Amino acid sequence: MNQPRRDPDGPVIAVCRGHRCAALRELRGPEAGIEPLKAAVSQTRGGVLISTGCLGRCSLGALVVLIWQGQVSRQPVPLAGMDALDRSRALTAWLPGTGPATTLLHGGRLPAPLAAAKEAATSES
Repeated sequence: MNQPRRDPDGPVIAVCRGHRCAALRELRGPEAGIEPLKAAVSQTRGGVLISTGCLGRCSLGALVVLIWQGQVSRQPVPLAGMDALDRSRALTAWLPGTGPATTLLHGGRLPAPLAAAKEAATSES
C-alpha cells in the first residue's frame, strides 16, 4: 500500500503585515520588504511563510514570529524590529541553512542580529 506523501517539517515564519509593520518595512526599502523573505523561504526545506494581519504589538516595530511545524516544537520565537536591515538580512541568510532546525528544535543560538530582535521582543512582554 502506498503511503501518502508527507511534507517535510520545517520553520513557519509568520510576518505581521499590519499597517505599521508593513509601512516600516516599506520605508526601509526593498531589502527589508517581503520579497527577499519569500525568496529565502522558498529555499528553506519545509519552510512556510504566513502573512498575518496586525499582531497588536506595534511598539515592537516590524514583527516576525518563528515556530517549527511538525511533531516536536519549542516555544514560538518572536523577533522585533525586523524592518532593520541587519535583522532582515540576517533572517534571510539564516533561513535556507540548518539554522532553523538547530535553533527551533534543539535550542541552538540565533545569529547576533536575530538574538537582539528576540531580546527586544521578549523584554516588552
